[in-house]
Amino acid sequence: VRALCAMHGVAAVYVSHDLAVVATLVARVAVMYGGRLAEVGPTGKLFRLAAHPYTRRLVEAIPELSGMHALVGIRGTAPGPGHRPAGCFFAPRCPYAQEACGVTEPQLETIAAGHEVRCFRHAEVLRDAAAARPAAVARPEITDEEALVTVLGVDASYGDRQVLHDVELLIRPRECLALVGESGSGKTTLARCIAGLHTSYTGAIA
Repeated sequence: VRALCAMHGVAAVYVSHDLAVVATLVARVAVMYGGRLAEVGPTGKLFRLAAHPYTRRLVEAIPELSGMHALVGIRGTAPGPGHRPAGCFFAPRCPYAQEACGVTEPQLETIAAGHEVRCFRHAEVLRDAAAARPAAVARPEITDEEALVTVLGVDASYGDRQVLHDVELLIRPRECLALVGESGSGKTTLARCIAGLHTSYTGAIA
């Protein structure tokens, strides 16, 4: 997307909840909270050195395939329209909140070229963002016997047409398995077998 926009002299706005996808597509990111812009800046800077507590929490909540860092969530819930507090809308959920945050609305402030943030304590947030993130807590090894879903040697058919051929997989606690493949590769049939909605199969599912 970024290369095509630059090549053809056009612009695009990409609206998404998925920050991991956003990081690969755009040159600049605008983070909104409660109907206000909380932070605007270059993609690389916002993902490395977020200056708003909300942006920082969003980045730290992105799951990593490596599992190296602890995931940090955001306490509480976002206020709905008509129920937003005075001052900074994020203050009730913010670990950096001080008395002024609940009274006065911070204005967007330019802190670097192309980088704006709406936070009284952005310098402290930047300092903490530059520090090493906490490591994930080591988890005990999980054996195959502890698998939550086990698929062993599954063949599945629709009438005389075989769709699945000797499929085997294990899903252990705290694992997330992505089942991918083009249309007709058997994804839905396998999911239906596991859910008990397709019974024309042989093998074992537990």
